[in-house]
Amino acid sequence: MAGCYTTGYGCSDRLLSCSQFNKSSGCSNFNGTDGPCIDGTTACRPMTCDEAPPTFASTDSCSSFKPGCVSNGVRCSDKLILCS
Repeated sequence: MAGCYTTGYGCSDRLLSCSQFNKSSGCSNFNGTDGPCIDGTTACRPMTCDEAPPTFASTDSCSSFKPGCVSNGVRCSDKLILCS
Protein backbone atom coordinates (compact mmCIF):
# COMPACT_ATOMS: atom_id res chain seq x y z
CA MET A 1 0.00 0.00 0.00
CA ALA A 2 1.46 3.37 -1.00
CA GLY A 3 2.40 5.54 1.96
CA CYS A 4 2.49 2.62 4.41
CA TYR A 5 5.69 1.98 6.35
CA THR A 6 6.55 -1.01 8.49
CA THR A 7 7.55 -0.33 12.07
CA GLY A 8 8.55 -3.95 12.69
CA TYR A 9 5.38 -4.38 14.76
CA GLY A 10 2.81 -3.16 12.28
CA CYS A 11 2.26 -0.48 9.67
CA SER A 12 2.10 3.27 10.00
CA ASP A 13 1.37 6.10 7.60
CA ARG A 14 4.61 7.78 8.65
CA LEU A 15 7.95 6.71 10.03
CA LEU A 16 8.67 7.46 13.69
CA SER A 17 11.91 7.71 15.62
CA CYS A 18 12.48 5.18 18.41
CA SER A 19 11.68 7.74 21.11
CA GLN A 20 8.18 8.15 19.66
CA PHE A 21 7.20 4.49 20.22
CA ASN A 22 5.36 3.44 23.35
CA LYS A 23 7.84 1.63 25.63
CA SER A 24 5.05 -0.53 27.11
CA SER A 25 4.69 -2.23 23.69
CA GLY A 26 8.26 -3.55 23.90
CA CYS A 27 10.81 -1.36 22.18
CA SER A 28 12.71 -4.25 20.59
CA ASN A 29 9.64 -4.91 18.40
CA PHE A 30 10.13 -1.61 16.56
CA ASN A 31 12.32 -0.19 13.82
CA GLY A 32 12.45 3.60 13.85
CA THR A 33 13.81 6.16 11.44
CA ASP A 34 16.96 6.04 13.58
CA GLY A 35 17.36 2.24 13.38
CA PRO A 36 16.30 -0.77 15.45
CA CYS A 37 14.87 0.22 18.85
CA ILE A 38 15.68 -0.99 22.37
CA ASP A 39 14.37 -0.14 25.85
CA GLY A 40 15.86 3.07 27.20
CA THR A 41 15.59 4.46 30.72
CA THR A 42 12.28 6.24 30.22
CA ALA A 43 11.46 5.64 26.53
CA CYS A 44 12.52 3.59 23.54
CA ARG A 45 15.89 4.54 22.08
CA PRO A 46 17.82 3.53 18.96
CA MET A 47 20.30 0.69 19.31
CA THR A 48 23.92 1.62 18.79
CA CYS A 49 26.16 -0.23 16.36
CA ASP A 50 27.94 -1.85 19.32
CA GLU A 51 24.62 -3.45 20.33
CA ALA A 52 24.24 -5.43 17.09
CA PRO A 53 24.06 -9.20 17.59
CA PRO A 54 27.52 -10.85 17.60
CA THR A 55 26.61 -12.74 14.41
CA PHE A 56 26.91 -9.42 12.56
CA ALA A 57 30.65 -9.32 11.87
CA SER A 58 31.08 -8.09 8.30
CA THR A 59 30.68 -4.49 7.19
CA ASP A 60 27.82 -5.55 4.90
CA SER A 61 25.89 -7.21 7.75
CA CYS A 62 26.66 -4.33 10.14
CA SER A 63 25.43 -1.83 7.55
CA SER A 64 22.24 -3.85 7.10
CA PHE A 65 21.71 -3.77 10.88
CA LYS A 66 21.92 0.01 10.94
CA PRO A 67 23.18 2.37 8.22
CA GLY A 68 26.58 3.82 9.13
CA CYS A 69 27.70 0.78 11.13
CA VAL A 70 30.97 -0.88 10.08
CA SER A 71 32.79 -4.03 11.14
CA ASN A 72 35.90 -3.78 13.28
CA GLY A 73 36.74 -7.37 12.31
CA VAL A 74 34.97 -8.86 15.32
CA ARG A 75 31.63 -7.07 15.60
CA CYS A 76 29.85 -3.88 14.58
CA SER A 77 31.05 -0.44 15.55
CA ASP A 78 30.05 3.11 14.67
CA LYS A 79 33.62 3.98 13.71
CA LEU A 80 36.90 2.36 12.94
CA ILE A 81 39.89 2.98 15.18
CA LEU A 82 43.04 3.77 13.26
CA CYS A 83 46.09 1.69 13.98
CA SER A 84 49.09 3.60 15.32
